Amino acid sequence: MVRTETLYELRQRVSDREAKTATKAKKLLAKGKKLTFSEIQWLLNKEVPRSDIKKALKMNGKDFADYLVQHGIPRIRTDKEDIAAMKKPSGDIELAKKLLRETDLSVQEIVKRAGVTAGSVYYHKKKKTEKKASRPSASEKGSDSMPIKEHFNKQIEELESELNQYRYDVKALEETNAALNRSLDQERSKVTEREKMLEQMNKDLHRLFREREELLQKNNQENLQKQHDLLLEYINLGG
Repeated sequence: MVRTETLYELRQRVSDREAKTATKAKKLLAKGKKLTFSEIQWLLNKEVPRSDIKKALKMNGKDFADYLVQHGIPRIRTDKEDIAAMKKPSGDIELAKKLLRETDLSVQEIVKRAGVTAGSVYYHKKKKTEKKASRPSASEKGSDSMPIKEHFNKQIEELESELNQYRYDVKALEETNAALNRSLDQERSKVTEREKMLEQMNKDLHRLFREREELLQKNNQENLQKQHDLLLEYINLGG
């Protein structure tokens, strides 16, 4: 009975602490625009969603992010922004295209000068090669079928461009999904660790209570033996 009450009290303290935190967070959010920065920081530390704090302050996403950055709290990008950042090419892509058209520089040299990724340069280099291959010869220019060929070549080129872009989008989504899965695995690992810690605490409590009972039992036996010895001594003295 003692063990059950001790475990119950431990769980009750945790539950009470969480309830107090939730109550305080609710009261602070109710202050709305009157929230101070220290109160906002407390809410963030207690993992209250930023969307709830932003809603209470009646701020849009950009203003709220700027406000936090001004107070030294880094901005957290949404999943959509992460995907957009992966899709958006870095550096000067127009300069890279120009260098591809007008020079014989290597891919690595263009990467250094334009600040773009090697993948972007290879992509546009491939498009440039495909355009050259699709250009008609002098004999084809004089034929009646030339407009039709140009039309189909252009369609094929557009479809290939869309397909390549689709592949890049899929790759970006796969990378984002992998990152989310890693985060999920980390959270699962934390939960597992907490469960192991609680299990160990429970084992330790059982062990301590068992040792306590053994000590009490031993003390009782020693007291009974002393009483028995005293009684024998008394009988012997009386005899």
